[in-house]
Amino acid sequence: MNRTVFVVLLAFVAGGAIGYVAGSFDGGGAVGPRSAPAPDPAVPPGGDALPPAESEGPAVGRPAGPARGTGEIHGRVRTEAGEGVAGVRIIGEELVDEAPVPDGASLTEETRILARNRARVHAGRVRAESGADGAFLLAGLADAKYVLRAEREGYEFSGPSLGRLLRPGRSVEIVAVVVVALPVRVLMPDGSVARKARVEFRAEDRELERSEEWTGEEPALRVPPGTWRAKAVAGEGDEYASPSVSVSLAAGIPPDPLTLSLAARPGIRGHVEPPETWPEGQWITVAVLRAGTDAGPPDGERLLSEGRQAGCGEDSDFTFSFPDLKPGTYHVAAVGNSQQVLARVVVEVADRMAVVALVAQDLPRSAFILVHPEGPDGRPVELHGGVTCLLETDAGEHSWGGAAARRPDGAWAVEFPVEEGGGRVHRRVLVVASPAHGEKEVEFTRTEATEVTVRFGDAAWIDAEISGLAELEDGGGLRLAAFSEESRWFRFEGREVSEEGKARVGPLQPGSFRVRLLHQRPRGEVPILEQTVTVRAGANRLALRVPPLYDVTVPRDTGDEARWEFYLSMPDERYGWGVSGEAGPDGQVTFRGLPAGRYQLWGWRGDGENSSMDITLPGATTVRFDPRAQNALRVTVADPEGLLARSGFETGDLVIGIDGQEFEGGSHMFSLLQAAVSKKTAKFTVLRGNGSVTLDVSAGEVRTTGNWGGSLDPATR
Repeated sequence: MNRTVFVVLLAFVAGGAIGYVAGSFDGGGAVGPRSAPAPDPAVPPGGDALPPAESEGPAVGRPAGPARGTGEIHGRVRTEAGEGVAGVRIIGEELVDEAPVPDGASLTEETRILARNRARVHAGRVRAESGADGAFLLAGLADAKYVLRAEREGYEFSGPSLGRLLRPGRSVEIVAVVVVALPVRVLMPDGSVARKARVEFRAEDRELERSEEWTGEEPALRVPPGTWRAKAVAGEGDEYASPSVSVSLAAGIPPDPLTLSLAARPGIRGHVEPPETWPEGQWITVAVLRAGTDAGPPDGERLLSEGRQAGCGEDSDFTFSFPDLKPGTYHVAAVGNSQQVLARVVVEVADRMAVVALVAQDLPRSAFILVHPEGPDGRPVELHGGVTCLLETDAGEHSWGGAAARRPDGAWAVEFPVEEGGGRVHRRVLVVASPAHGEKEVEFTRTEATEVTVRFGDAAWIDAEISGLAELEDGGGLRLAAFSEESRWFRFEGREVSEEGKARVGPLQPGSFRVRLLHQRPRGEVPILEQTVTVRAGANRLALRVPPLYDVTVPRDTGDEARWEFYLSMPDERYGWGVSGEAGPDGQVTFRGLPAGRYQLWGWRGDGENSSMDITLPGATTVRFDPRAQNALRVTVADPEGLLARSGFETGDLVIGIDGQEFEGGSHMFSLLQAAVSKKTAKFTVLRGNGSVTLDVSAGEVRTTGNWGGSLDPATR
């Protein structure tokens, strides 16, 4: 037995002994309600025994040793329908600083330190069990950070507070989903049991997919009830797969074992050997195209437009796989961002995977941009991540990101993107990020040997203090993001707000920014506050307060049996935000933690028809969905040279019909709009002010450019 294993085992035994001597372990850290009996002495240290939960009120969990403080974290475990779930074990782990083992420590000293660390971890562990209504309370907590997890056989759990660092005083909500243990057996083509596989499940009665890792040592998979199509995939490059079979699972009913038999898949797999100068983190696209009767190999544009594609990079050791190809001859090629073919081979595919190796060549000089990033002192600086190239064309805005490879002279090579999308290019911009100075944009002109110098100014930071955290009653964290007022593209992804209400955003280049506070919710982030600030070099202090937040519930019409899905958006171009929700078994959906403002509530019936209504907060907490008929398209002109402007539209116009047919509803409206785009020109009937006009629109242009030069949004006239 080697020293490391011996020390760990000895520390485990010693830790148990310390627990008994010092009283640090109360039945392995298990605690129950205030009136719980003493732990069973037969339960070993580290055991999982828990006294029964109280029948009423939250079950109380306390530290495994003496109380470490007076703090509390309370919450509730519920189903997706909102019903409480009892008997769920809630474990809170205090974040402790473990003592390091000094270099050259003796075996005895190392064992003592590891045992002491283990005792500290167990002493700070708190456990409780949810009561009949799903409520729980973790008490006796220190003024420290804790990580929560939930456990109960037959369930899986989610929630914005699980796995996050929390301080006492928080209220959390945990969602429990019933799962069924499905015994699975995966067989190789020769009948032997596979070592491991991936089992993919696709729901037959709803849009839902999930994937589970399977091993022969742990053959049972936990899957929610329902009817699923299941198949197994295994082998290098997914070279084996089983037929898809139907599986019906019901809560409380043990399912029959499922056997999935693998078979070889015809296809192509392999790896790419990138050039020595290939940028770190940059992917290579591999394309396969079945060979035709035409002479000569296909170029990069045709390979990407007509063939199957797969990206490969360092995280996958530049491997790729194309399963389920028909037998025949195929072109296989590695292609760069500029559609330059870097390597190619011709492969014959039969009844199983063909294996190939592609050795990629260096890019020609015209295929990349040479970027010289400089700090305020004119010296070369490091870049962070990739460089983004942005184009403004007749067809709108396009962007491509590319990793950068540093050269010995401090310059960075970035593969140039293909300028696709149609129309002439009005403007080319590089967005370059430095870990020390932030992001900066530079406009450039493309040549046969493009070189761009980017000079950064002194960096700035925003040091924010956020108060009013008590408004976040049901948990979920905060994130602070910054958006440049002087750029159409810059967005700093921001930083999470600490439990103390602090966040530092940066580095940034000085300028005007919109600072946005986002509340992290299970279905996405909700922007709850925005403020414009001028940022100067150095530290910039900013005080923000969480505004009052509101909930709104949308009940289902008892006379409507259709399945509804809802989407709530804030019709404010600054936010571009929305969150979805599906009505639960009780027929209602609740949107939580919303700031004051005007919202648009969209509803989709199961038959595909959609409609919307306006909601204002603060207002009624329960809103019956009473949608307006969608019978118009509201025009917003964004590009003065775009299609809408050239056709004579003005912002605020309402389109009420096309080619003489007035819109009768949402589906009819979009059907007529789609028909107009399929033609060369169409006549749009427009309400403007107190009158109406008819405009001739070259709508067919959108098929090529993909851009109206603005937007046409559903509205009501």
